[in-house]
Amino acid sequence: RIASEREIRQQEIERQRTLVDAVQRERDDLRIEIAALQAESERLRSEQTEAGETAAKLLGEMKDLVNRSVKYREEFRPFAPAVLAERAAEIFEPDVPSPFMVLVLRVRPEWRSRIPAVTHVDGTARVQTVREETNAILYGLLKAFDALTGVPVLINTSFNVKGQPMVETPH
Repeated sequence: RIASEREIRQQEIERQRTLVDAVQRERDDLRIEIAALQAESERLRSEQTEAGETAAKLLGEMKDLVNRSVKYREEFRPFAPAVLAERAAEIFEPDVPSPFMVLVLRVRPEWRSRIPAVTHVDGTARVQTVREETNAILYGLLKAFDALTGVPVLINTSFNVKGQPMVETPH
């Protein structure tokens, strides 16, 4: 029997997991843990400064890190926001669904300083609204991050380097 490309890719992923001693976790646990780590990183940075950090600072630092380490693109370019669909109208206008990141919406003025990593200089963002029935994993992560920070928005980007294909291997 000849293994399919998908089976070979899965075998390579498993081999890489073993090499780095990775542990598989339930998806719900992983979403909560990621959101908690993000929120805890924010809290620790807050305690180290007089001004206090917010989720906006966390997202801004993540944007800078991803731009510097993965995307290699200009600092002024914001990332696209993934937002809980049921909270999108509170943050973006007009109130329209945008499940495929093809619409540019205005970021409401009161939110611009809270989500600068995804706000363009003209006050707009290329929004992806996320519903549980269409993307349960991302929805759960957004819900967990919102519960911990009060911000139902995360940076939405791929980890492919400019000019390279999408990442599909663990390397």
